[in-house]
Amino acid sequence: MMQGKNVLVIDNQEVGRSSVVAAGIINPITGKKFVKSWKFDELQSVFVPFYRQVAQFLGENHFFEKTIYRTINDTAQLNEWNNRLGMEGYRGFMEAVKPDLPLFKTNGWIGQINNGYQLMIPKLLDDVRSLLKSRNSILEEKFDYEKFDATSITYKNIQAERIIFCEGFRGSQNPYFKNLDWIGTKGEVLLFEMNNFPRNTLFKSKMFATPFGQKNQIWFGANYENDYANVLPTPKRKEELQHLVEETFTGALKPVAHLAAIRPTNKDRRPYIGSHPNYKNVHILNGLGAKGSSLAPFLVLKLYAHIFENGAIENEFNVQRCTKLR
Repeated sequence: MMQGKNVLVIDNQEVGRSSVVAAGIINPITGKKFVKSWKFDELQSVFVPFYRQVAQFLGENHFFEKTIYRTINDTAQLNEWNNRLGMEGYRGFMEAVKPDLPLFKTNGWIGQINNGYQLMIPKLLDDVRSLLKSRNSILEEKFDYEKFDATSITYKNIQAERIIFCEGFRGSQNPYFKNLDWIGTKGEVLLFEMNNFPRNTLFKSKMFATPFGQKNQIWFGANYENDYANVLPTPKRKEELQHLVEETFTGALKPVAHLAAIRPTNKDRRPYIGSHPNYKNVHILNGLGAKGSSLAPFLVLKLYAHIFENGAIENEFNVQRCTKLR
């Protein structure tokens, strides 16, 4: 729509979709070794102006820069952190450690990470949905593959030039892309209310904690689980998260909700974008895993260039890298 294209979205708000549960965290420094996130500099140069353009288009901002504070638990991690401080490419991203931080329990030190961000995904999706409704550009129903013809790009009585499947974890059930190396990774989170949590920060210990949704509401999570029975929250994970919350915070907490969702992941941990090898106007954008907020603008623009400008897609993203698709 931002490029003046006519679109029709078909979506039934699938139960278990990760977008409505995700906190939208973009973290530039990750892991126990404190390494720069994959392609971060390149992605940052795209997602920052992209989300600013979205804000202008919608008339509301959903994207915020955040300072990230994370625990450093032992001298080995402290040494890793201090070694990174002077490295090329890390200056400006990491600050000297602090002994503690109000509201949070720590057994070691606190490291500060700059250039963190948060995309308020549920609110963004709600606003986009409202815009689509106002333009009669959304069908709120489950997509019926049996009523779709991939050669003519016809769905029921609707004729289109092309179709882009962005189905999250349900992509594994799509007959055109079901043979990709899907996994699907479940995550569970707790929402609780807490006074005085600084709104411009994120906190990372064993889990992330961040402001989310309504005033004083905090998002805490999320775990990673590839072996699960269904999309529903489980008592076991709730108990584990509650224990971690108590380990993390010093202040009074009021539980609000326990949520679960399935991230769209695959074996090689790289996204799928591009065209089906047998149907040139059937496209996919999926498999963004836990990094959708940083990856989506980069991949959307790359797919747009591929479709409308004959742009190339690198093999590490290209859906046709999976030989099972042919």
